[in-house]
Amino acid sequence: MKKRDIARATDPHREREASRYEHPIPSREFILRTLAEAGVPLTDEELAQRLAIKPKERDAFAKRLGAMEREGQILRNRKGAIL
Repeated sequence: MKKRDIARATDPHREREASRYEHPIPSREFILRTLAEAGVPLTDEELAQRLAIKPKERDAFAKRLGAMEREGQILRNRKGAIL
């Protein structure tokens, strides 16, 4: 199994996301867990690498992060990294 597949397989809501979207991206819960496990602020690019986001998923991932920020699930520091 590839590293990307292993990262995706640990998302507890993977099936829910796959049923909703043609190209499913990690769930909000999995994104939050990944940020918590990192223990330090991550840039969008660093988070995308940790979550093995594919190039065709980048737009959807950016929209999800924007929605999470609007809803107060994530915050950005002065340098733009996600807390």
